[in-house]
Amino acid sequence: MTNSTHIKLLATAAAALAAGGVVATTGSAQDPPPTLELVQRSSETRSAFVDNPPRRRESRGDMFTLSGPVRDAAGRRVGRAEGAFVLTTAKRAQGSATLLLDSGRLVIEGAVGPGRVSELAIVGGTGAYSSARGSVEVTETRRATRLRLTLAP
Repeated sequence: MTNSTHIKLLATAAAALAAGGVVATTGSAQDPPPTLELVQRSSETRSAFVDNPPRRRESRGDMFTLSGPVRDAAGRRVGRAEGAFVLTTAKRAQGSATLLLDSGRLVIEGAVGPGRVSELAIVGGTGAYSSARGSVEVTETRRATRLRLTLAP
């Protein structure tokens, strides 16, 4: 799998993370943090790769953008993700994604790659998500990106 594919899948996962905030709730101080499993289907994601010089190989400064719906574990559409990631090395990218939901926005940021699993941070949001913090574990598969969202108490 190419680095740009990996970056796309991770950015998609970051977007799906925001949808998890819709149904997650906090528990008591002794309960584990709330988690939610989300999925973004590769077939529904629109993406573009910007190949800056040197051309025809993934290199520092190249960028990957994406947009598309995010779904809950039952397959219902729960929002939309838009993101951009820039390669900082041949195998790693730094970027962010915004999750556009009816009750507000969530922002996810971090470094991704290499490997099939990455962890990004939920850094904030607007509306119902104005105090959101936490992390998302992103696991890519051939057909989808699976997200495990953990909200900070």
